[in-house]
Amino acid sequence: MENTTNLLKQVIEEGHVKFHAYDEFSDIEVIERGSLGAVYKATWNDHGMIVALKSKFIKKEGNSKTDTQLLDKFINE
Repeated sequence: MENTTNLLKQVIEEGHVKFHAYDEFSDIEVIERGSLGAVYKATWNDHGMIVALKSKFIKKEGNSKTDTQLLDKFINE
């Protein structure tokens, strides 16, 4: 899990993925769940916009090569 968490922190720092705090959104509803994560519909409070949020599931165990490949796929979806 540490490798995946570190990889995710890295891609956020590099600007490939934008991080927003959960409390920036309201009326959150699940649209779809998949093997890599989930997509939600939500209202972005500060902007009054309906947006789609994408989250990644982080496994407790895994290898760094697989984690990197899955994270690349997640970023490029």
